[in-house]
Amino acid sequence: MKRWDFSGMLSVGRTLFAKIHRQKRFANPNNDVHFMAREMDDWLVTGIQRLIDGTYTPRFLKRYYFKDEMVDQLPH
Repeated sequence: MKRWDFSGMLSVGRTLFAKIHRQKRFANPNNDVHFMAREMDDWLVTGIQRLIDGTYTPRFLKRYYFKDEMVDQLPH
């Protein structure tokens, strides 16, 4: 089983989101990126914890389970 470093993932996540947020700084104040920036401590920590636990399911993927593997696929 692969070990995940929570603090490393958190710092990388904050850095990547800061880059995205800077690009969207002129977006409408009601844009999702601004709401996400305000609540980043909640959703980022929860998402990382779910990745570590193996319970994270991306929003726009379909997940197929087979006997020997699991496949994620983007819907058409």
